[in-house]
Amino acid sequence: MNSKDRSAGSQVLAILELLADEAPTRSFEDLLRETRERSPDDARLPQLERAVRLALDIRTRTEQRRRRQSALAALVDVLQDMTFQEALDGRLSVVTRHARRLLDFDMAYVSLRLPDGSSYVHKSDGDTTALNVGLEMGPGQGLGDMAQERGAPFWTPDYLGDDRFPHSDAIDEVVVSEGLHAILAVPMTYDGRTVGALYGACRAVRHFSPDEVSLLRSLADLSASVIDATRRMDRVRAELDRERAENSRIGAALSESRSLAGVQASLSGMCLEGADLYDIIRLAATSLGADLMVRNAHGQVLACTGEVPDVDTATLVGAMVGSHTSTSVVELAENLWAAHVTTGVEGPGVLICKSPGPLTDEGRRLLYFTAQTVAMALLLRHNLAAAAGPARDEYLNDLLSGALQPPRHLAERARRLGLDPTAPHVVVTLRPEGGKQGEAAIWASSYAYRLSGLKTLRGECVVLFLPGSDPSAAAKAAA
Repeated sequence: MNSKDRSAGSQVLAILELLADEAPTRSFEDLLRETRERSPDDARLPQLERAVRLALDIRTRTEQRRRRQSALAALVDVLQDMTFQEALDGRLSVVTRHARRLLDFDMAYVSLRLPDGSSYVHKSDGDTTALNVGLEMGPGQGLGDMAQERGAPFWTPDYLGDDRFPHSDAIDEVVVSEGLHAILAVPMTYDGRTVGALYGACRAVRHFSPDEVSLLRSLADLSASVIDATRRMDRVRAELDRERAENSRIGAALSESRSLAGVQASLSGMCLEGADLYDIIRLAATSLGADLMVRNAHGQVLACTGEVPDVDTATLVGAMVGSHTSTSVVELAENLWAAHVTTGVEGPGVLICKSPGPLTDEGRRLLYFTAQTVAMALLLRHNLAAAAGPARDEYLNDLLSGALQPPRHLAERARRLGLDPTAPHVVVTLRPEGGKQGEAAIWASSYAYRLSGLKTLRGECVVLFLPGSDPSAAAKAAA
């Protein structure tokens, strides 16, 4: 091997050493320049020049491969960080934070597209004012819209001085306030749908390289898929929440219906067992958490569990008619309800309810059922009075006529009729107006039975034999 061959070999070795040391381009150019100066007529100089070009190509490809690997690793890191976030805001914060770090942006932000084609800035990182987040951008405004419409990245080295796109006063105000110059916008697209745009901005004039644009585009595509998945998951969660709420509502309604059925069964049983009217409405009042009052057609209070406000006659009559027509309760005033009590043998009465708040549907149904139960109890009481009427009338007639019977015999008869022979009683005589003696007799039978007394007819008068010691008070109550 001659000296020229050794020289050429050493030059090739020098090129390889520069390549291995990842020397800058200037080092390769210096080597080539020194060789030209030392041996300008060397026939192998073109081969050396080609070797330098090949080395530089290898170094460029290696750097590109390294950048791609670094970008891929960065995207993996972004995806891993996103997995620790469930909400959309948290995931977009990860995107903007990594975009600033990876591409050395001063500011990074995300805009999301609305159904009408406009957009708004949803998340921002590196901003120094409160103007950016929430900024609304109409269709055709800003770099983001250009990128979304074209489906490709769009950037400018100096935003305010660039007239290639329409400007917006609101956007320009943010750019001036933040001191921005270079802005890069890439569309966020997933499965053919554009969901928004990802931006990177610098506070100095800057020209973005293809690798930088490509990396931000990859980050935007990753973000778009995550946004779509998050939204779908949010819809699933919302649907599950609606289903849970509906199931809870159905369960509560079923429980309330079961409770209502149980109370109705208890009320029916009490009615059939001949329970006192007060006990019947007390059970209903406890279930409703309200106060109840039963009034008859004459306005008399038959039973009451608490403080129920007085209602004028005209209002009560209207309530009874309305309740009977609609077969439901009617509202007299705020939290004051009424239901008709109709027996068919006496004038219609009314059940009034004073509740601490609005009644539920189940509460209104229970109140109406209670009114029907009260009507049934009153009807049963009337029928019992009617069935026992002849014996009771006969006993009172014997007392009034002064028939001679042993006191022991009279006391035994009284006990069989449910009377206390040792208690004081008063006699009240009533004359019905208008000659309606038949209706008066029916009323008197029910009235006397309800008060554990007796009644009979003497001529055109009704005679009542009632427990008590004050005849005047008894007469006023019966009048």
